[in-house]
Amino acid sequence: MDADFTYNVPEWKPEVNYAVSGGVGNLEVEQPGSASSTGNTRNGWDLRLNNKTPMEMSVDMGAGRSTLTLGGVALSRLELNMGAGEAIVDLTGNWKKDLDAQIHGGVGRATIRLPGRWASM
Repeated sequence: MDADFTYNVPEWKPEVNYAVSGGVGNLEVEQPGSASSTGNTRNGWDLRLNNKTPMEMSVDMGAGRSTLTLGGVALSRLELNMGAGEAIVDLTGNWKKDLDAQIHGGVGRATIRLPGRWASM
């Protein structure tokens, strides 16, 4: 993973942990605490993943707006748990294998973009 984080509330500094067990890597990126703030706050994550490494992904989102561009990622499983806000999940692209995806909504809106062959279903 290559990442850029922008935030202006010190408690929002993301924690990144990576561990290998039984030949399987586990990468966790999380925002500790739940400090609330009003006014001009920023909390942006730009995560870039290797598109050749097979992976499963679990995403737990709180409030806010998120865009997940996953076309081209060697993803076999996706679980997305939304809180409040808006999520755009872009799955367009050329998938070489099937993707098992579960998206659980909260309060807000989710836009799911599918590859062309599934868009009319």
